[in-house]
Amino acid sequence: MVHPNSKANLAPPWPKGTSGNPGGRAKGIQLQTLLIQALTADDNNLAKKVVMAGIEQALDGNAPIWKEIWDRVDGKVKDRLISEVRQIIQVEIPGEIKDDETKGDDDG
Repeated sequence: MVHPNSKANLAPPWPKGTSGNPGGRAKGIQLQTLLIQALTADDNNLAKKVVMAGIEQALDGNAPIWKEIWDRVDGKVKDRLISEVRQIIQVEIPGEIKDDETKGDDDG
């Protein structure tokens, strides 16, 4: 019998290569679809009201409402920027290197 805290219990209960959710996401109208339909109906009047209400909230000091809206609409902005810099640095160390000092190096 396997101990309840064993790592063997972390394995999925289905065979490798088989989906754990073969039916996929539950069918039905998603909340995002309903929001888009409501905001774009009636010549976007509701969307305009929501934007105006958000502007008023921001002017009153509640700017986080915009973060939530834009994160949901445009996707969350990455927390950090990744930059790749490639440089070749040459280091000169005075003195001689003996053969037995380089035996552990992969470069030879």
